[in-house]
Amino acid sequence: MNADPPPPTVSITSPANGSSVTGTITVSATASSNAAGVQFQLDGANLGTEDTASPYSASWNTTTASNGVHTLPAIARDGAGNRGTSSPVTVTVSNTAPATAAKWTGAGKIAVSGGSAYFGLKVIRDTTGSLKGRVSFRNAANGFSFYSSNILTLSVTGNQAVLTGTGSESVNGGPWSGPFNFTVTVQDVEPSGDTFKIDISDPSGTTAGSTTTPIIGGSIEQYY
Repeated sequence: MNADPPPPTVSITSPANGSSVTGTITVSATASSNAAGVQFQLDGANLGTEDTASPYSASWNTTTASNGVHTLPAIARDGAGNRGTSSPVTVTVSNTAPATAAKWTGAGKIAVSGGSAYFGLKVIRDTTGSLKGRVSFRNAANGFSFYSSNILTLSVTGNQAVLTGTGSESVNGGPWSGPFNFTVTVQDVEPSGDTFKIDISDPSGTTAGSTTTPIIGGSIEQYY
């Protein structure tokens, strides 16, 4: 009576045990010469189909799994159906959520000491996180003007947006100076009550507008 042949052996070579993974990766393994195929698994469920040709591998899009710890074993099969299982590899999925697209625009007038000031803004963030846009501010009461050169961040909470960046300023048509950092906070309040506030880190510590007092002309629009 012939003894059953030993089952094939298999070992996962990539990813490394204890590593962090993101995006789409290749899971690889080596198996003994009597292996006819290797089936990779993810947390006990098959990962793709059995690979019947060495080198053995499977593609894993980690964004389809939750962030956190996951286990990857491999099962080797020989021609007679005998199976051997590898030691499991534990990895941590750590994907960053895609950016949320956003678009805000606005133009209008606010009250300032001695008169009125006028603002304009447009900022768009796509799903890659790329930002583009501009901010302008002109205080008609003292001749102060500010124009953005870069939009660096956009944070949206409900109907409020906070954008930061850099820009330059001029007074009464004089030479431009900068760049200075700025923060603009706006709210799209329906049906009325939109707000605009700008803070500039220039030597004068320029600030105008309010997060609570509505603008006196124009509107702020949150598109998405």
